[in-house]
Amino acid sequence: MIRCITNEIPFNSSWNRPSKKSIASGVYLPYDVKEKCQLALAIDTSGSIGRDELKQFLGEIVNIVRSYNTVEMTVMTCDVKVQDVFKLDNGNIQKFLNMKLHGGGGTSFDDPIKYFNKNLHNYKMLIYFTDGEGSVKEKCRSKLLWILCKGGTDRYIKGKGEIVQIR
Repeated sequence: MIRCITNEIPFNSSWNRPSKKSIASGVYLPYDVKEKCQLALAIDTSGSIGRDELKQFLGEIVNIVRSYNTVEMTVMTCDVKVQDVFKLDNGNIQKFLNMKLHGGGGTSFDDPIKYFNKNLHNYKMLIYFTDGEGSVKEKCRSKLLWILCKGGTDRYIKGKGEIVQIR
């Protein structure tokens, strides 16, 4: 999953300061300057998602937030429709973890994808945390990464984006 996100973050090279990794070897290479990147995260909060699955999802999201300080994230909680939308970064991760997540209904992946397509124009990727149990007809306008919980199925989402299974 981290590789998929890293590939979406644009960067430039700068000779203003050499790379710390290359100085020890006596070779001077340019420093990589990572640019801001915007990602959208959708968390499936439908009735088929239990406490264990939510813990898996939240753990992965915390890892993403702590790994990338140049990434701006918008998080959606959703079941049949988008329930909540909020911004997430290192500064408000604890507030995010203490929030009550809304949902509990059926599952449709279409409403979050429509929301992403319509409202999040500059975003590079939609990362969808789910068990894979739901219908999807809507086509995502950019890269779609499915993160399946342990025991999740790809039967309904196969061919609709890249799939990564949490182990």
